[in-house]
Amino acid sequence: MPINSFFRRADPTDSTPSSKTPRSSLPCPGLDEKDHPRVLQYLDRTGAFGGGASSVTKIAFELYGKPYGKLSMSRKIQVKLAQRHDWKWRNEHDNGKVFSTTCTTRAVHSVVKSARPEPCASCREVLRSKTFKNAIALPKPPDERYKYLNREYRSNRLTELMGRCLQLREILNNQVNL
Repeated sequence: MPINSFFRRADPTDSTPSSKTPRSSLPCPGLDEKDHPRVLQYLDRTGAFGGGASSVTKIAFELYGKPYGKLSMSRKIQVKLAQRHDWKWRNEHDNGKVFSTTCTTRAVHSVVKSARPEPCASCREVLRSKTFKNAIALPKPPDERYKYLNREYRSNRLTELMGRCLQLREILNNQVNL
């Protein structure tokens, strides 16, 4: 008799609940409105690609002992890179998701079809952090206030690409004063 006949393989289609429910590793779903209702509001409000890091002011003093505004352009770039490396989470606007920068990429999930995969421990830690709670608590401003969006959060390359895709390049390139 073959040795593998002594071992029972878990059937992934078996949805019978038991104390030993079969488990499979699925991609971490990240954080979304199912984890907190304000996650989508946060993503609709911010143009930032991530968050949870120290301010550029604090990093500038730590690296160069000067205020951010007094740094050369090359040093400002270094400060922004340091800030990006310090992010605690990254925002995926198109998917309506927020992921920890240390996301394990896998979530253990019961194979019962009705069960939703839970975010990994790293993503759940972001949800519990005071910094993230503060970020999602801010209200979404009225549309007319978005003209004041920090230029750091505007991607000229993405805007240009979208302009090409939507055949709006000429409109975007022309500076029309109304």
